[in-house]
Amino acid sequence: MDVLILSRIQFGATIAFHYIYSPLSIGLGVILVIMEAAWLKTKNPLYHQMARYWTKVFALTFAIGVTTVALFTIHGAIYGVMKFIIFLCRYTASEPALA
Repeated sequence: MDVLILSRIQFGATIAFHYIYSPLSIGLGVILVIMEAAWLKTKNPLYHQMARYWTKVFALTFAIGVTTVALFTIHGAIYGVMKFIIFLCRYTASEPALA
């Protein structure tokens, strides 16, 4: 396989992970707020135990979501720089030399 195909596979995998884990972390954040509020209101230790458990899961999904954003930001930056270099090469090749 050439580099282009491998890059597209990597970018697709990154987007797939981001598509799964980012909304999951947003939803878990809301659920954690509800569990903490229920614990504060009822003082039932079960809500506190649930919130502590799901906080670990939230931390993991948040970390994966942030990592995928960083990865496809790097992909976009590299792509933008390469397009700019190609533009400059084409522009300078088509312009006559200034005397």
